[in-house]
Amino acid sequence: MLKISLRLLVFLAIATGTRAFGEQSRVRVLVSDALGNPVPSRKIVMIGTVSATELQQGSEVVLGYGEYTLSVDVPGFEHATRSVMIDQPQQIVTVAMKLGALEGEINPCSIIGRVEPAKDIE
Repeated sequence: MLKISLRLLVFLAIATGTRAFGEQSRVRVLVSDALGNPVPSRKIVMIGTVSATELQQGSEVVLGYGEYTLSVDVPGFEHATRSVMIDQPQQIVTVAMKLGALEGEINPCSIIGRVEPAKDIE
């Protein structure tokens, strides 16, 4: 009976993971381009089920364990939205941004002119 109880206790400890040891994490968000170079973010927001927390790139913030939605805005890049699971005492979340329009949506334009035939150079 003691062996069964001990096995059940070990199973429960493994099943609950790190939640048994603490419910908060020190989280740092790093934003980069596709090559891994850091880029200055305009706004980083971690949205949980109860609240939203605005972050500064590279700074640590304490968050409770759980699922979050990470929203990142960087000038010249597409807006990024990622689902993030916070489940470790210390966690680094990296976001590689995709290139986008420099100043919002690019407006279509037309070019007017004519093409003349090339002249032989002698």
